[in-house]
Amino acid sequence: MTRQQSGKALALTLLLTAMAARRSSGTQMGVQLSDLKLACALAGDLKATAPNAAFQLNKRADDAEELQQLKEDLTLLAQKPENADYTELKLVAELVRKQVRRTSAMIKEQVTAAIQLVGAAATLAGRIDDLVRLMLIQGQSGTSTCVSSGAGFKGVNSGTTNLPGCTATSTNMATLPDEKLKEQTIDIKGKFEAVPSGGTGITGSGASCLILHHGASSGLGQADAGAMLLGGLLQQSSAVGTAATWKGGSTNLQTTGADYSTVDTKQRQFMAAIRQYDDINKKLLKLIETEETSAEEIVIEAGAIYDKHPKEKKTMSKPKAEAIRKMIENYRKPLQGDKLDKERDAFFLKQLYINITACEMGAKPNPKENCEVTKPQTAKCDGKEQGDCEKATGCEWNKTEGKCKLTKTAQKEAERANQESEAKDGKTVEKCAKHGSAKIACEKDSNCKWENNACKDSSFLIRSWLLWLLHL
Repeated sequence: MTRQQSGKALALTLLLTAMAARRSSGTQMGVQLSDLKLACALAGDLKATAPNAAFQLNKRADDAEELQQLKEDLTLLAQKPENADYTELKLVAELVRKQVRRTSAMIKEQVTAAIQLVGAAATLAGRIDDLVRLMLIQGQSGTSTCVSSGAGFKGVNSGTTNLPGCTATSTNMATLPDEKLKEQTIDIKGKFEAVPSGGTGITGSGASCLILHHGASSGLGQADAGAMLLGGLLQQSSAVGTAATWKGGSTNLQTTGADYSTVDTKQRQFMAAIRQYDDINKKLLKLIETEETSAEEIVIEAGAIYDKHPKEKKTMSKPKAEAIRKMIENYRKPLQGDKLDKERDAFFLKQLYINITACEMGAKPNPKENCEVTKPQTAKCDGKEQGDCEKATGCEWNKTEGKCKLTKTAQKEAERANQESEAKDGKTVEKCAKHGSAKIACEKDSNCKWENNACKDSSFLIRSWLLWLLHL
């Protein structure tokens, strides 16, 4: 054999050896479908945080609204004369008011927590399902060269294979979070630990999944280290053409799975916070149910309403709670449609004026309490320059007279306030007395009345307030 022939033979031998080595070292590339589904189940739980968070927030917002309506009804019922000594009713009304405030504040706080949770979860889910789709569709004639139905590599049909949590339909498009708001059972930690830790289990014939090959000139590999794929769930080998390694399992949760652990903690903290008032709110909302005996025992811990109130733990028995439930039902039952809302609106308006009226009549709700009314002061407009006049409340610039004067509304308010003040000082009586025996003049004076052949104070203001309240 000549030197030239010997050189050609050696080159051919080296080439064949290299090809054989490549085939033998690359026959375990790819992943099994069953393992990939576990990774997608994790992605599915991450995506489920969005509809679940929205559901939880909406549910508590509904609870807060119903508690607000219950508070209004309890306040009205507690002020009825027959319930003046009904201490349990008033205590429940106080507790409901407190729970409205607590629940509303909690919802506001958890909206921020939910946004942060969903954003982090969506980031991780996207890192998983994007490469899952690429692995599934890589191949020829619909047969995947990366996803096998078993250990001995047999590519799955990408057109008929769905990966719940990652892809759906024959186009293998990535799935989005469910638009329907509903409660979800989410276990991110459990789903991560279910992903394998170790080899892919592929035993042969998987040499064509180039995206899993390591090496600067092929796939997604690097020159010096194995890349982390599927959001850190799968890692390339540091050797060229060698099988990848799954990085799931409990042993990897705090290392390669640290981001998943963080999101899992956020999810658990969100659920704990959103549920913190559920037990007491559920018992309070039982008071608005219409089913007989549906009320439950209500326990009010010491200081549960505000500091040192109640002073000690109070337990309202089921029969007492049921009596309040029945009272609310009887109050609401005849008020069908929008009548109940109108009743609440009317009561609110009454609340705005009831204390002022009581003070004007000299009444005091409690002998130990002072009854005071602070009325708005009449605007002072005289002497103001035009610029200041236009900015002052109750004032306007009179162009004809060239000076600042009270508006018509402010003028009327001032006159009425003056009349009320004079009435309290007894001046109205003096004004009525001036009519003497002139009956016609007395009857024309709105502040006076003809009684027992004399002109007397008509108490017009007080009687008007009483008529207004009766109308409400």
